[in-house]
Amino acid sequence: MASPTLRGYSFIIIGGVLLLVGVGGIGYPLTLVTGVFILGYTYFTYMLSAAYEASLASALVERIVDKEYVREGEEVGVTIRIKETTGRGVPRIIVEEKLPERVVLAKGSSRYMGFLPSSGQTLIRYTVKPYMGIHVFNPLIVVGGDLLGFFQFSMKFKAKAMVKAYPAYEDMVREAFRSPIPYMGVSKSRRRGPGYDFYELRDYEPGDEVRKIVWTASARMGKLIVREDEAETRLRVMVLIDASSASWLGPPGDAPIDHIARIAASIVSSIVKRGGEAGYMIYNGLGWSSKPPATGSEQLDSLLYNLASLTPPRHRGVYRLGEAVEEASLYAGRGLLFMLMGWMTLRRYEASKVVSSIRGAWGRTVLAVVVPGEASNDPVIEAARRLEAWWFRRNTRIFMEGGIIPVIARGWESYPAVLSSIGRLVEAYAAG
Repeated sequence: MASPTLRGYSFIIIGGVLLLVGVGGIGYPLTLVTGVFILGYTYFTYMLSAAYEASLASALVERIVDKEYVREGEEVGVTIRIKETTGRGVPRIIVEEKLPERVVLAKGSSRYMGFLPSSGQTLIRYTVKPYMGIHVFNPLIVVGGDLLGFFQFSMKFKAKAMVKAYPAYEDMVREAFRSPIPYMGVSKSRRRGPGYDFYELRDYEPGDEVRKIVWTASARMGKLIVREDEAETRLRVMVLIDASSASWLGPPGDAPIDHIARIAASIVSSIVKRGGEAGYMIYNGLGWSSKPPATGSEQLDSLLYNLASLTPPRHRGVYRLGEAVEEASLYAGRGLLFMLMGWMTLRRYEASKVVSSIRGAWGRTVLAVVVPGEASNDPVIEAARRLEAWWFRRNTRIFMEGGIIPVIARGWESYPAVLSSIGRLVEAYAAG
């Protein structure tokens, strides 16, 4: 229902005062006529506003996004279309668009002031950049009114639309492939076994395959000589991703969950491209979903889709973390387990419980705690960052005695730190 604006209230008061003064005989008849005219015109404007309100209520409103599945930071065009259907139009409208929390405006404006033409349409166009996760746009608020601004009314339209953004991990993958650390896929081990690279020559033993006999060397030595190759080890990796509420604390794009998602996607991508086995588990504070290690690009596609579907959980607790860690370590088996945790998550859970939950990972575990990288003017965030570093230093010995390599780093610095730890683990894995 249309309600008076400040200007409308002013005219109503002025008209009423003039009417009373005129009835009292002061300035009669000019004040009386003027008061009646002002009140009559205001009433007429109110009736017009009611008609405009009905016109806006019958309008067709939709929000269209150019792409629903994008890479984080990629520009996405958004179009709002308001189509008038009654033939009356609305002379003045204001469109208020409140963007989702982790979506920033790139071009244009999400606020529009103008009019809705009769039997026509109004188009509003702007561009946004979404960060990792699923983003459901808020209902659209449209405020309408008469031409003089005496009355106004507001309406809410669902205009449903959403965007899913997967993490930008490609630069990290290129860095990993340039790295001299052979942590992806099939690795050479310093052991005899099936492979293609030469390891040594030795005397023939009963049971050796005939195809392994090196006839030229046998002729020189006067006895049968066989070739041994260097064994290749297929890496098996399980990545535990902390998507609990604490991981979402921080600026969009620099929150722990953003860096954790990029690291996880780069590890899985690098491993499956080299023929290794990779799996993942996403923990949200209450429960988790997991995909066991396997080969093939489907592992990466599945991870990217699930990361793009994440949203900050409403609950703030940390429950059943030990069970999640235990299940992830069982999936890792004799392979490697990478625990990518956000700040404050482990402080709600005893370090000794985390260590005791590791099962079957054979001590090959990296625990990486990621905190926001950029300096913050918020004293609460900075105090929490210092507290996290203190807690981690205090429990480093517990983690290392449990066979866990602890890593704590800020933002983008976390990736090279984790990469270095991965290299040390893989060398031990290949040698073991």
